[in-house]
Amino acid sequence: MSTRCNGTNICECQSGYIPSRSGQYCKQQPILGTLYSLLGEECDGVKKLCVDINTVCNTSANKPVCVCNNGFRRARKEEKNAYPFNIVQCVPNEFKLDLLIT
Repeated sequence: MSTRCNGTNICECQSGYIPSRSGQYCKQQPILGTLYSLLGEECDGVKKLCVDINTVCNTSANKPVCVCNNGFRRARKEEKNAYPFNIVQCVPNEFKLDLLIT
């Protein structure tokens, strides 16, 4: 888990993590000069890597940023909330949340 809430109900990044550009998430802090980027953040595919395995660095754009791989789309808020301990940024295009009652 990369965040924790303090006594005033404010979430803070755990040791080893830093706030994302938006401030909504925590991401791994740089290691040996390598920066880790979330969806929509700047990347270069060499020293600025995309964190999510379902993202890729779109270096063909004027300003390279992490985007979802082909066949994947940006996860909606409820999809991210369904997996609170993972950084779910992109899900398969056909992904949907279902309720399974047994």
